[in-house]
Amino acid sequence: MGLEPSEEHFSLFWNKNRQIAQKKVIFYAAMAYVLLIIATLIGLGISLFFLKKNVIRIREKNKNEPKAYKRGLNYVLTGLWYGYLIVFFVGLTINNTIF
Repeated sequence: MGLEPSEEHFSLFWNKNRQIAQKKVIFYAAMAYVLLIIATLIGLGISLFFLKKNVIRIREKNKNEPKAYKRGLNYVLTGLWYGYLIVFFVGLTINNTIF
């Protein structure tokens, strides 16, 4: 009868749904990368915030420290730790921007 779908109708329907599904997959993948980039930028901002906060704290703490090598070591160790975090988040951001 005339109510049964033809091959042509089925293939048009299938191709349209396939195109929609492909667009959704591309959109979801792009959104995942956008969220990853936002998360890494937030992590970078938090690292910079705490670096600044800890440098101020070390400056106050070093006023009472009589030994020069301990005063210098406080800055070096803090710089190494936050430098590692900053390099990590910058690298992660660059990695996520280059699909």
